Amino acid sequence: MQPRKDQIDFIIIGAQKAGTTTLFRLLNEHPQIHMPLEKEAPFFTQNHACESNALRNYLAETFGNAPENKLWGKATPSYLCDPSAARKIRKVLPHIKLIVILRDPIDRTFSHYLMSTRRRIESRNFSEVVQCLIEDPALSQTRILPYSWEAENSCYLAWSEYGRLLKPYSDFISHGQLLILFMDELAHNPLSLLDKIMTFLGLETGFMPKNIGRRYHVGGSQLRFPSVYKWFTHESKKLLPPKWQRLVRFWAELWLTIPLAQEHRSIDENTYKRLRDHFQKDIALLEQITGLNVPWTHYKS
Repeated sequence: MQPRKDQIDFIIIGAQKAGTTTLFRLLNEHPQIHMPLEKEAPFFTQNHACESNALRNYLAETFGNAPENKLWGKATPSYLCDPSAARKIRKVLPHIKLIVILRDPIDRTFSHYLMSTRRRIESRNFSEVVQCLIEDPALSQTRILPYSWEAENSCYLAWSEYGRLLKPYSDFISHGQLLILFMDELAHNPLSLLDKIMTFLGLETGFMPKNIGRRYHVGGSQLRFPSVYKWFTHESKKLLPPKWQRLVRFWAELWLTIPLAQEHRSIDENTYKRLRDHFQKDIALLEQITGLNVPWTHYKS
């Protein structure tokens, strides 16, 4: 099958646990946007991404016969985490528009940790995790890890260092190809945030999806039916190709997670202070790179 277009129009590159699923579901309601059912479907984290015909094959598999008169978009948060993704995206799709949505780094770190405990790949308490990962050599090692499922329970802090993660994307920023948003606005003024996206993508403002105000993939440390999730993920590995395995795992987790309100209250005071001190320098770098003032005033000295 030949795709009807030879490129993607925009990608939501992250951050993980910062509202990318909600953005994905909201934008999927727009009549002039097409986003495939499989939310993530990573491509630019793969070694062959820059090879001849690799993009065409990916588009054929992922977008199929999607209408060419719509904007084609993807949401793949792993692109912000992977050290090589920015270079590959620039080489293969030099004119692509990128969107990133950022969350208070402490909240993102803890939500990521809860996701790992829910998936049964993390058994340590949160304070122990921070103690293990906040100093070198562990911190330096996690910063250079390529994105992978196995890296999930090692990179809680590293994947919250937005200034460092966005530095490879500075070329996109300077050319007006990267829109930076904050989860705070998604939570409190989603229509304003959507207007910013519409303007960035060259679409009319005023878009109001029917699911506005709804949150998806809300963080939590427990599943409603752990045995059901385990069965789905285990059986999918035996019966389905990788693409459909990811799809089953994503939707099963989306439906079965028990949301946890006010996640930050579960962090003890000393751990919270260590994390705040750790992220202060990176937030200063983020503001320097982007020219924006972040909404998280508690990091300011």
